[in-house]
Amino acid sequence: MQVLPFYVPFLNDVFSVSPLSAGKWLSVVALASVAFWSVEIAKGVLLNRR
Repeated sequence: MQVLPFYVPFLNDVFSVSPLSAGKWLSVVALASVAFWSVEIAKGVLLNRR
């Protein structure tokens, strides 16, 4: 659902967005991955301390 505003023409206008290029999507996925793995590593470290 979070991708819909980028690719549904009516929602493009409502949210004032335009479709992202493949390079931009790669950047989004890479940054989200860094955040995800940072949290997972922190959880792992905290759980191993117990």
